[in-house]
Amino acid sequence: MIKMKTVRKKMLARDLKGLIDLPDYDDAQPVEVAVTPEEQTELSAEELKKVVKSLVGAIPYTDKTLDELRMERLEKRYAIAD
Repeated sequence: MIKMKTVRKKMLARDLKGLIDLPDYDDAQPVEVAVTPEEQTELSAEELKKVVKSLVGAIPYTDKTLDELRMERLEKRYAIAD
């Protein structure tokens, strides 16, 4: 595996428009961009099975809408009633 280093480059905000969603930066605002390699770990088949098994059934199927589920959760957590 090749070890990659972080690369930094100073540029102007206008150079990044269209590539990265920047907050309300002025086009002439100096910015610094850092590119860092993402560390990836591969799960073994057994580890992957454990992860999937822990997720199955975690969210029971229901015909309720997301709003209904949210309100139910809020009622339980904060004792909110209509």
